[in-house]
Amino acid sequence: MERHLTHGAGVIYKMAGDPPARSSPLARSRPRAERPAAAARFVGGFSPGEVQGSKATGTGAHGQEWRDSKLWFAVPPSRTVYCIDPRTWVVQFKFGTAGNRPHGIGWKDRYLWVTDSNLNAFFKHDP
Repeated sequence: MERHLTHGAGVIYKMAGDPPARSSPLARSRPRAERPAAAARFVGGFSPGEVQGSKATGTGAHGQEWRDSKLWFAVPPSRTVYCIDPRTWVVQFKFGTAGNRPHGIGWKDRYLWVTDSNLNAFFKHDP
């Protein structure tokens, strides 16, 4: 087992023209667990920042997929999908996403589908 920092990780930034932040109505019905004050100040190597109108810590890889001995993942702060060699942790390929909040990814044949949480959409890519 090894531990690596995520390429492009950090605090999600706002940009002119971004769609508004969205959240699931189901999330509001669940009680939120209280976090200790120390954990709120510094979690996972990131200090808190303003993330689309709410306080949150930085974030990294989402929607991780394995294909042809490579690891693919979407990173919301950099608005990018990365393909890395997991043995060396070197980026093999990357591309920007259509939206500002990429989350899930999935392969169907030769196409990589990338979801965007704020646009409520799926985008088909031919890497």
